Amino acid sequence: MAQVESVEGAVSWSDDTGGQRTGLSSGARLAAGTLNVEGASSSAQLRFDDGTVLTLTGDAELGFSDDGQKRLALRRGAFTGRVAHQPAGRPMVVRTNTAEIEVLGTVFALASEQNQTTLNVESGNVRMRRLADGRSVEVSANRVAVASLDVGAAMETRLQGVPPEEWRCSFNQPPPAGSNGLWLPPSAGKRGRMRSLPFVAGHDANGRMVVHHGVTVRAMPGEDSGLVTLTERSMLHVRFRTEQRTGLKLFLSCEGPGGTFGGNFELAIQPSAELPDTGGWMRVDVPLRPLHVLSPEEHPSVEGERVRTLILHSYEYDAGLEVAEIGIGQEK
Repeated sequence: MAQVESVEGAVSWSDDTGGQRTGLSSGARLAAGTLNVEGASSSAQLRFDDGTVLTLTGDAELGFSDDGQKRLALRRGAFTGRVAHQPAGRPMVVRTNTAEIEVLGTVFALASEQNQTTLNVESGNVRMRRLADGRSVEVSANRVAVASLDVGAAMETRLQGVPPEEWRCSFNQPPPAGSNGLWLPPSAGKRGRMRSLPFVAGHDANGRMVVHHGVTVRAMPGEDSGLVTLTERSMLHVRFRTEQRTGLKLFLSCEGPGGTFGGNFELAIQPSAELPDTGGWMRVDVPLRPLHVLSPEEHPSVEGERVRTLILHSYEYDAGLEVAEIGIGQEK
């Protein structure tokens, strides 16, 4: 009933009878079941026979079926939908922990947490119903709605936000929600920092899990504007140290102005020729112009994209990476 269009990282499929497929690749045909995307840097694109395209990003789990009416269950994570016009009286229905939405044909993004669901609509109209009390709202183009467990909150829409072109994160304070790493608070004159933790980056040709070690900062699903807007003059600023001299990689997962998936991008950061200070800290300022586009056909440029997830990581081994400050600014 559907075909895998593209895969990045660790993606698998299973059904209710115990059938399972791992190592999915472009062109694979799938029956009704569950698509599982594992790891913040992973993604998968699924095309239904009517032309509807779903793009799952990051850690996500989506159940899907079609008996003449598409029914989806987003159990965790986020996806973007570009939905072909559905038959009269048979809208595509998506259910999460806290909401149910009905789609006739539109472009939208949906993100599900345990206690709330966030809907961004790029074009068309989508009806969103809060499961806790049955209240609903029509969400039109360029607007956002949230359905949570709080029945006292109004079911209403708001305009999508626009993140700034400069953003910086210091770890002297507790890390922002959505971060991943071991926070080491400032003490005895030492600056606060985040220590890298392992994360799933994919599977190799033999099906073995590929693990990298990094620090992750992400905008939470309810924060619809993302972290920062990229331009042709965007630069990465990072203060870090490692136990072993090594190159690092920057991974960015982005969304477009309408809140839908905007592509994944990577940048290799070569070992610096500079000597670290007495505490072992180094500062790197790198233009983002040479970002490697992982999906060039669909997302050829980062300009105007909004960073949703940022990961700085070592990729051959655990280099003992610690990050004291990271940000994206503008080249002077």
